[in-house]
Amino acid sequence: MAVFKMNYETNEPMSVFAGVQSDKEYGDDEKHLSIPTSVDTDKDGNVYVSDFGNHRIQIFDPSGKIIKTIKTKFPAKVSVHQKSGEVYVFSWGVVGLPLEIERKNEFDPAKIPQKITVYTALPECKQKQEDAFSFGPTSYGYIFIMGQTYQLAFDSWSETPAFWVVGRKFIPGPEDIYANSDNMPLDMVKLWEGGAGKVQLING
Repeated sequence: MAVFKMNYETNEPMSVFAGVQSDKEYGDDEKHLSIPTSVDTDKDGNVYVSDFGNHRIQIFDPSGKIIKTIKTKFPAKVSVHQKSGEVYVFSWGVVGLPLEIERKNEFDPAKIPQKITVYTALPECKQKQEDAFSFGPTSYGYIFIMGQTYQLAFDSWSETPAFWVVGRKFIPGPEDIYANSDNMPLDMVKLWEGGAGKVQLING
């Protein structure tokens, strides 16, 4: 439940930048995170963290001091437009949350509304636009699966904002095959659906 930092110019081990280095110690105050799922920075070195379980984006200055909170539902990925400073939040379900967090949020990753929400730059961070959006084929897996549902790379240097996205492909292990052999046969064809796609904002 933490974001780490590391200095590439030294051999010092990484250290905690925000949150607590524990998978059990989480919370919704300024010192804790709950399922941090992504990190980005702006041109001033401020750090943006998608705090998925707390339905917020936490913004820290370079020293680690909290300077802004953006309330937003299920932020799976946060990206900052490097020219405008606008904040793009991508929402979808992630897999493998601790059971107590799943129960608290009545969480089902397949039922999380997928959307893109755009906020103005610091210091305002006011909601500017919100659109329902399907990020494409993916698999939420069966068992023994954790992590992000999609991988997304935001290109804020293009003439208009754009991103590349690919859904995870579930690769079954022996446990999955054994657990599902009688009840839910695995459809191997679905493993090859999808691929990487580019999405670009045109005329709003």
